[in-house]
Amino acid sequence: MERKFLAMVLLMALSVAVAQAQSASRSGKDRNDRIKFTGGAMSEANLTNFLCSGIGHARSKTRAGVNVGGFLHMGFSGRFSVQGEMLFNYRTSGFQWEAHGGHYRYLGVEIPIYGMCHWEFRKSGYLYIGVEPYTNFGFEAFFKEGGRKENLYKTGKGAGVPAMKDSDTGFAFKLGYEFASGLQLNAAYKVSMTDVADANSGAAELRPQSFSFGIAYRWGK
Repeated sequence: MERKFLAMVLLMALSVAVAQAQSASRSGKDRNDRIKFTGGAMSEANLTNFLCSGIGHARSKTRAGVNVGGFLHMGFSGRFSVQGEMLFNYRTSGFQWEAHGGHYRYLGVEIPIYGMCHWEFRKSGYLYIGVEPYTNFGFEAFFKEGGRKENLYKTGKGAGVPAMKDSDTGFAFKLGYEFASGLQLNAAYKVSMTDVADANSGAAELRPQSFSFGIAYRWGK
C-alpha cells in the first residue's frame, strides 16, 4: 500500500511538471533559458525473463508485456539532455526448474533517469542514445503452476520472508529517433543489479532483464 501511494504521488508530481513545461513553452518564457523543460507520453511492448543461477536446471522463458507512462525532458544543449520517466509495467515470463514449471506475472512502476546524447539528422529530427539507473517498485507478483497460484510478495509459512523482493535497481540503455513532429521511436534494454530472490537468497540468484520497443510523443518542443 505504501509503494502504491508513493507511485501515485510521483505520478502527480510528474504530471504537474509536464503541465508547467507545456505552459512555459506556449508562453515563450523559456526560449532563452539554458535548460528547456518539455514532456510527453509513451507506450511500449516489453519482453521479460530472468538471469538465474543456483537453481537446478532452471530456465526462464521470455514472454511479452506492456509499459505505459510519461516523461519529463530537460534539455541542457542541442547535444545533451536528462530525461526522467515513470512507467507502469505489466510483465510476464515463464520459469522452469527440475520437474516444476509455471507462469510469472508482475505489476509495478519503474522510475528511470536517463542521461542522453543527441545527433541531428538531416534537419528533420535527431538520433539519441541514453544510459541510466532505474528503480522498480512492485505492486504485485504471482507465480502460477498448474492450478496453484502463489503470491511472491507474501511471507512464506516456513521461510518467514517473501519469495521475492518487491523492489530492485539496475541500469538501462536506450536508443531512439525523434522526428521533427515530436514523435519518437525507441528501443531499450534493462537489467537488474539486485538479486530479487528473497527466501532463498543465499543459494539462488534471480535478476530480471527486459527488452522494450515503443513509441512516444514529446510536447512543448
